[in-house]
Amino acid sequence: MSRPILQAVSPAHRQTRSERREAIQAVLKVFLKHLDPASRCIGLLTPESGFISLDLKAIAEGAGLGRRRCERAIASLKKLGLIEVYPPHQHGLGSDSVKYSRARAVRAISPALFEYLCQ
Repeated sequence: MSRPILQAVSPAHRQTRSERREAIQAVLKVFLKHLDPASRCIGLLTPESGFISLDLKAIAEGAGLGRRRCERAIASLKKLGLIEVYPPHQHGLGSDSVKYSRARAVRAISPALFEYLCQ
């Protein structure tokens, strides 16, 4: 018998606390509300600047969670393979140097989430 997907966050011998599951669900609601279906990215489409990725503060406020609790919920979703997170970076002049900027990470809904929701 397989465990429900939100229970799979914790090791097999432990259950995921209901508070963690509630935080994951709250973050998912924000993600689905701000989903760009064409790219599967989470953010806002504006006429002036194009697509703007949501920052962690906006996600936490939209979900009604604290910053750290929101970070843990996003980490759980990433661990489950339901979202993909691409950190912002810029390639330097050398092929081995990568510089990270203060830009927002790009978060995208994984096809696995849609498969899970359609079950």
